Amino acid sequence: VKEAPKEESETKNKKDLRKERSQMVIERSKILTPLKEEMTSLENEIYALEKTLAVGKEALLEASKNKNIEQFVSLSKSIKSLEEKIAVAFGKLEEVTKNHDEKNKKYEGLLE
Repeated sequence: VKEAPKEESETKNKKDLRKERSQMVIERSKILTPLKEEMTSLENEIYALEKTLAVGKEALLEASKNKNIEQFVSLSKSIKSLEEKIAVAFGKLEEVTKNHDEKNKKYEGLLE
């Protein structure tokens, strides 16, 4: 039984290592990409809610100036609801970001 020359076995070993690393990069991407997309989606949702909230607060101020009680009460409820939605979205964003960062750190350790 012949032994492979040292250079050939080192080349195969390097190829295997590159292949394993490539597979890990692909796996990392499959796991992290959906999390990044969810983070972006939540950020966009928060931005839109905050814009709507700002408009609602301006309208609330106008309703107050015009002493329109019915509109004031309605806008107050709407603003409270928007603030709650923003808080929930921030909570989800924090959770997804933490999950993303933990998984990213794991793969960084494996790929070093």
